[in-house]
Amino acid sequence: MNILGNTEGFRVRPESDAEAGMIPFHSSIISQGRYDAQCEIMELEFLPDGGMYRFYDVPEHIWYGLRSAQSTKLYFRLCIMGRYKEARI
Repeated sequence: MNILGNTEGFRVRPESDAEAGMIPFHSSIISQGRYDAQCEIMELEFLPDGGMYRFYDVPEHIWYGLRSAQSTKLYFRLCIMGRYKEARI
């Protein structure tokens, strides 16, 4: 079982985001996110509308880069946006 809550890689909505391992971001564009290193899946909740997106085949160093970036917005635009398959969930 992975952190997404199942073995198939499909999201199962938990009772609360805290149970699902969501990590808060201090960002103007991302409110929270999580990463599954085994599946290389990253999920991000965007501001202001709360849209949740799943990104596939994301290397672990990209997740940590996003978490530690001085500008989350710039890092996302330069290193993630348009580089990985994504789906709104």
